[in-house]
Amino acid sequence: MKKIKEMNGRPKMKILESAYNEIINTIGSRPAESGGLLFGKEDDMIVQKFVFDKHARITRSSYTFNTEFLNPEIKRIWNDEGLSCIGFIHSHPHGYGRLSPPDLEYFASMFECMPRKHYITPIVFTVPDGGFKINAHILPNKSKETISADVEVLPDDYFQKKTSAALNESPVSPNIFFVKGFKRRTKFDSVVRIIWIVWLLLITFSLSWFLIKTIYIFTNYFNRILS
Repeated sequence: MKKIKEMNGRPKMKILESAYNEIINTIGSRPAESGGLLFGKEDDMIVQKFVFDKHARITRSSYTFNTEFLNPEIKRIWNDEGLSCIGFIHSHPHGYGRLSPPDLEYFASMFECMPRKHYITPIVFTVPDGGFKINAHILPNKSKETISADVEVLPDDYFQKKTSAALNESPVSPNIFFVKGFKRRTKFDSVVRIIWIVWLLLITFSLSWFLIKTIYIFTNYFNRILS
């Protein structure tokens, strides 16, 4: 296994220019939260393709993978282009450039069903939130901590120097194709959930009180009529 770290002590998140620009035009042009998947060869872990999760369920504080859309894309891209899913990318509000604990827990669990030597797990700051930036992170297999990385954008003709024999090699089937469903919950989500439960309880109590009061009034009314 190749070492992740480069000569300067920091790993490189290498990405082709077209994939980088696609991230700018999709995730980068929307307020947090949104995301997608990164694709490349497992031997060099260079990001060659990005797929935007355009059908995801999102709020200002959460992003949920749309696995019904992404899993067929993972299989299609492997069959058509021989590229594996090598990473997960999504946006956070400005000032929170690292993976949250739920992010780390979810991505670490993915090694069990989609083994890789590491995942590329960048966090994006977006233009509407104050300016575009990719905060690159590498999550090694069997680790629950990420390594900060530098982004290196490569020209789209980077692989044209490869020999035709290497380009025409038949890809070996990956271990598994699919990502699991996931929703990153925040403290804001928990507060909203508590407020919603309290509101439902108040409505239930009010309706019960109104029903009891109505029955009491009608009972007294009929008692007076009968007497």
